[in-house]
Amino acid sequence: MACERSKLSALSLPLLQGLCRAKGLSVEKGANKADIVERLLSKRRPKEAEEPVSKVAKIEKTAEEKKLVFQSSVPGLDAQVQSFRVLRCVCCSVIFNLEKVQYRGDAQSFWCPSCRFRAMDPFNEVPADGVLHCALLGVSGYDFEVNVPKLQEWRDAGETVWLRMLQVDSKELFQVWPEELLVEADGCQLFRIAPPEKGHRRRDVPQDLTTLLRTGNNAFRLRFPEAQGLALGLVRAVPKAPRRLCMEVARQEPRAARAGLMALLRDSEEAEEDGLEYVASRRLSLLCPVALERVERPARGRRCRHLRCFGLAAYCRSNYGMAAFNNRWSCPVCNKRVRPEELLVDGFVEEILKQTKEDCEEVLLSPDGSWQPVMEEKSLPNWAEG
Repeated sequence: MACERSKLSALSLPLLQGLCRAKGLSVEKGANKADIVERLLSKRRPKEAEEPVSKVAKIEKTAEEKKLVFQSSVPGLDAQVQSFRVLRCVCCSVIFNLEKVQYRGDAQSFWCPSCRFRAMDPFNEVPADGVLHCALLGVSGYDFEVNVPKLQEWRDAGETVWLRMLQVDSKELFQVWPEELLVEADGCQLFRIAPPEKGHRRRDVPQDLTTLLRTGNNAFRLRFPEAQGLALGLVRAVPKAPRRLCMEVARQEPRAARAGLMALLRDSEEAEEDGLEYVASRRLSLLCPVALERVERPARGRRCRHLRCFGLAAYCRSNYGMAAFNNRWSCPVCNKRVRPEELLVDGFVEEILKQTKEDCEEVLLSPDGSWQPVMEEKSLPNWAEG
């Protein structure tokens, strides 16, 4: 009996309560672990007393508890069967309830929908208190109310209100609408998303509702056939011009940038047979692949593995606007995803640009980090031959 008591005492309170329900025993509200253990021991039938207590640990899905498995990255929380599933957001540290939405990604890199809505569009920055409403969607439709008493003040300040949606089970910050969607506010239709035409891919972009809402309370009514796995966000945003976005990009010091390029060259020589991406020679182009002119402020992504830079201003301008919302932030050289926070201005290439003439379009890099403008083939230095 002492062994039985010890093993039962090691179980968590929710599991002990589940055992009582499975045995048909009532549990008084506010009962502690010791009371529940004594109740289980006193009511156990002799046949059950002889059974190994290991069976207790296997009771994970009773008729009442067979709902959703508790998945958590929160240290110290009990990973037993519960009626909800939560993950901790690595961005804001808030514990988010996934409810019935599937999430197959790494729990240690989970971003809650609110944080993803804030980061979705760098040209329309959402402040800390800018998420007006956020919810998980299901089937048939969704109704909610939002009070915006300062709407006119936001309009006067140039701020905007957007309706956005995204796929929870994804790391991408893509805008996604249901197959069909009708959005109304106070009985008036705001917009409608029609089903995609057969054989065509629909271009989904967020909807600006700034001029469609009224100051005070707004009752929203959304109708859609299916939106399982989608999250809705109504956000207030502050527009940001490409020029201002460029000013926020970090600059890599010339010494560190030069060391990075030299390491890239060494790696390309050691792995020549495998063909390291985009490093075919020591020629460094000074032309922007976006603007097709000499680079002004050279930049590349932190994960890019190529020598060539692109113009920061040209890159940001090319990603501005709603037309290519979900196709934004692709490196024009290697096509990798490079969002603004992943950009770096190359200080070493900046120095090269300052020290070369306006008509110079290429330089040759040497293994020791020195460089010189491209000349005719007959006058190439020995180290550049071959």
